[in-house]
Amino acid sequence: MAKMTLLDVVQEILSDMNSDNVNSINDTIEAQQVVQIAKRTYFNMINERILPHTASFFNLTALVNPAKPTHVRIEDNVIRVESIKYDCRMTEADPVNPKELIYLVPKDFADFVMQRNPSQDTVDTVLDVMPLFIINNSAPTYWTSFDDKTIIFDSYNSEIESTIQSSKCYAYGEREPVWTATDDFIPDIPAKMFPYFVNETKSTCFYTIKEAPHQKVEQAADRQRKWLSGEKFRAGGKRITYPHYGRK
Repeated sequence: MAKMTLLDVVQEILSDMNSDNVNSINDTIEAQQVVQIAKRTYFNMINERILPHTASFFNLTALVNPAKPTHVRIEDNVIRVESIKYDCRMTEADPVNPKELIYLVPKDFADFVMQRNPSQDTVDTVLDVMPLFIINNSAPTYWTSFDDKTIIFDSYNSEIESTIQSSKCYAYGEREPVWTATDDFIPDIPAKMFPYFVNETKSTCFYTIKEAPHQKVEQAADRQRKWLSGEKFRAGGKRITYPHYGRK
């Protein structure tokens, strides 16, 4: 199935429900209900990890706060941060040198930085939920988050930057796509996932709007979900394979 606009999706579902046809998603109350159900279905797919293409690299937002030089913010549209690289060059004249940082659970991170000597010139005391002893003459090596909103690094190089820089943070993870309730909006999913998206939306519409579950549509959505579980990726990734138990 080719990709469809939101209007295409609404028109197909209304037709299958024997409802009035529309020329715009805002023409009828029922069309608007279908749009809301389509939106909910779309974000359910994201939350259930059906859409791996939402993972990408992005920059974290530095607080640029000298009192918290190694703190960066996770933006609201970020679902999950899987890994972080940081440009660990020693001087600004050096070539870019991104290195993978090591994640520590909050307790291990706190235990690690608290072993440092805060009386040394190379150690800053940064106040968070507790005092954190942060190295000030070296690029970061470790990171954690105490509140799932802010990421904290264990060090920074004050010789070339007063705080951790957004442009040097290369986070990898999942971000929430944008949904726009317009006729020509095309949901950000691969073409092969549209049959599942449309049938799952359609099944919910029959149940919610018509109060009459459609068994065939539900069966189709279930088959497509199972197929997608092994066909998520277009590039790389692994397909799910099953034992053949000697069958040829």
